[in-house]
Amino acid sequence: MKQRSRGRPPKYSAEEVRLKLLQAARETLRRQGPGCGLDPITLDEAIAEADVPRGGAYRLWQHDVLTPQLAFRVAVQLDILRRVGMGAPAVAAKLKETYGEFEEYADSSDPEDREWAFRTVLRIVANESFEKLDESRNWRIYRALRSNVIAKANPREAAIEAVRRGEEAQIDAYAQLYDEVAEVFGVTIREPFTVREFAAAAFALNEGIASRVSGGFRRRGIPRKTGREGEEEAWTLFAIGLEALANQFFELDFSA
Repeated sequence: MKQRSRGRPPKYSAEEVRLKLLQAARETLRRQGPGCGLDPITLDEAIAEADVPRGGAYRLWQHDVLTPQLAFRVAVQLDILRRVGMGAPAVAAKLKETYGEFEEYADSSDPEDREWAFRTVLRIVANESFEKLDESRNWRIYRALRSNVIAKANPREAAIEAVRRGEEAQIDAYAQLYDEVAEVFGVTIREPFTVREFAAAAFALNEGIASRVSGGFRRRGIPRKTGREGEEEAWTLFAIGLEALANQFFELDFSA
């Protein structure tokens, strides 16, 4: 817990105070882990962590029914559910790096070169996507909170809407990513599908595999002879599944 500096806290706008308190709560959950749910979150600790005025913070979370403490916890829950955090920016950066390495083959007039480059980029990006999700403490926190919302007999509509918004935003981010891959390699989506539907299927597959603990789901170095000269390369289970999805959703004709 951060020590409060002496003297008065700095002056912030109400929105700045709100954002600082939510950030402080997220940091607390990252340190504590998802096992205790929202129990580690207290408004007073967030105030001290964020170094914001106590009176202004309590006014932000005034509620007709809930105490400021409970209202703050609800706000933290909704904030996390809207974020999801499946690592799309990091995966996009990996895509740019990977494409730079294989651009020569992607632009080749040889269909075999282009197909090999496409599947190689798909493998590397999928492996990166799974690793980022699997290693993410934010993802574990999100998953625990979402499961709690869905398991309730009568969940708050605001919580369900937050889950929906978070999922839709993540699908949109990955749809943009996969659309860029398709454009680079000149492949088109099969009718009647859309790239967004492909992204939704990939999202569900990656999430489903990363949510499991059995070793059968978590194999990372599955050897496949997919190298340029037929050598073995390491694939995650998600990468293999993503390749299968791509075969179904896209017209992969590299001779055109």
